[in-house]
Amino acid sequence: MLRKFDKNWQIPLHDSGEVERMTRQLNVPVALAQLLCARKLTPEEGRRFLSSSFSEVEPPTALFGCEKAAELILQGIDNNESFVIYGDYDVDGMSATVVLYRIITALGGKVNYYIPSRHDDGYGLHNHTVENLAQQGYNWLVTVDCGIRSLEEVALANRLGLKTIVTDHHPPLESGELPPALAVVHPAIPLNGKCTPELSGSAVAFKLAWQLCCAKMKSANVGDRLRNILLELLGIATLGIVADVVPLIGDNRILTANGLKYLRNRAPIGIMALLQGLSLHEQPLSAENISYKIAPTLNAAGRVGDPNKAVELLLSIQPPKAQSLVSLMLEWNSKRKNLEQEISRQAEELVKEQYLSEDDNPFLVLAGQGWHEGVLGIVASRMVERFHRPTIILSIPNSDDSEKPCSGSARSVEGFDVAAALAHCSDILTRHGGHKMAAGLSVREQDIDAFRQKINEYAKEHKAELSTDEPEYVDAEVPLSALTMETLLAMEAMEPFGKENPKPTFMATNVGLASAPRLLNSYGGVQFDFYQNGVTVKGVAFQHPSWASEFVNTGSQSFDIVFQPSINRFAGRTSVQLRLLDWQSRE
Repeated sequence: MLRKFDKNWQIPLHDSGEVERMTRQLNVPVALAQLLCARKLTPEEGRRFLSSSFSEVEPPTALFGCEKAAELILQGIDNNESFVIYGDYDVDGMSATVVLYRIITALGGKVNYYIPSRHDDGYGLHNHTVENLAQQGYNWLVTVDCGIRSLEEVALANRLGLKTIVTDHHPPLESGELPPALAVVHPAIPLNGKCTPELSGSAVAFKLAWQLCCAKMKSANVGDRLRNILLELLGIATLGIVADVVPLIGDNRILTANGLKYLRNRAPIGIMALLQGLSLHEQPLSAENISYKIAPTLNAAGRVGDPNKAVELLLSIQPPKAQSLVSLMLEWNSKRKNLEQEISRQAEELVKEQYLSEDDNPFLVLAGQGWHEGVLGIVASRMVERFHRPTIILSIPNSDDSEKPCSGSARSVEGFDVAAALAHCSDILTRHGGHKMAAGLSVREQDIDAFRQKINEYAKEHKAELSTDEPEYVDAEVPLSALTMETLLAMEAMEPFGKENPKPTFMATNVGLASAPRLLNSYGGVQFDFYQNGVTVKGVAFQHPSWASEFVNTGSQSFDIVFQPSINRFAGRTSVQLRLLDWQSRE
């Protein structure tokens, strides 16, 4: 019985001359040269890409508004004025808050921070919060990871005597109008014809911290003390860059690569306690560790607990206090997982009841009574993975107040702009905003059906963007013999991997099995021994327990496999291992 690939894999055509030139000029293995060519890099660009030298980062003076903001903050410090950093309840916002809090403190400033509650405040600046902060007597309000669309709230701050600086990375208003702050720092606004729109909120905060140090010292050489503080802040900013799933290219990638180096060698006390709590302290820290372990644990504080505690952890200088906070983070993360699993189960039931058996609506809009608002985005992502459709998850309030709107989170599939879809339905919604792939919204319960109908009409009009048969590309076809330890060590220079710099993915054809596949555990792990032309390499697949029997049941002796190679480090030993993504049998 033949089995075909689950996905429409395509192999790009490589110019053999370009690959040979890359191999020769950079003195790298052919497989690595193919990867660099697949990313459309020239040899010189490839050299810079592999070096990840901090000298390649755009200076903070190239960031719109950064010089002016630094000048104003230093004036405020000199005048003994007080600052409040207004952050956000996700890892990007929390780490950005810590970066500016730490640098203003280090420069002798009086500073506090405010993290809004996901449940009581919601995202961004709000008039009632601005009023409360003004009443507390602060002189300066500095936003991180929010504020670029808060024209009304910043105007209120001005009237109340709060001098305001906005730092953000979210899209400005379509009109281009900026909030009336004394300074606006934003990476997507061109300065001298250049911009770096992919920066995260924490990366923007780090560049402002960098500029503060340069302005304070009146030199690019900031001295050992401030340099060491900036290195620590780079490590903290790295958490936000990776967690916010911004493209890991350009400045983001270089900042992350250097931030990871710092965290591996000199992680601050709070982060080290978290690494120990997650059993990550005895292995090289990677962007993948942040994405799948660290970020969800910290984000759980904002979802089901208190995000201020996560900020306290990142600022911790006392190990016992840090360990206590880590225990709290782990407890909240466990609660988050349980909520996520239960709401995901209920949401899947709704899909089966409302969609699969009744219509072909391409956009899932699912609503449940009392669903915890802190996990709506995660559940929406799970539904996108499960059903391959853009999804909105709405929580109907447990309240007799019929005027209180339902809060929701939207997640999309590649190629479909969910923010544009929500904008199309703005006459029905009470609030909406976000990016192409993720957004937030609120809608009155009595309007859910009309909203579901209108957004599906929009999705049907843009059905070409929803195609699930789009080709997916491997980087190259390689023989197993090319996957030596030397080659994989060289490939590690391409890290950190993430959005727009994905893990290398290869195809090998006409591969055999040296022995029958083996189930590793009850979680669906399967181990393989692949061989080709006298070379045997171990492989592993996750969450596909049926593959153990399917390989055998095809009756085939030869297979084509799609995989990501890695170095398996265990008990002091290293070996090449393939993570199997897809496969097909050959006749």
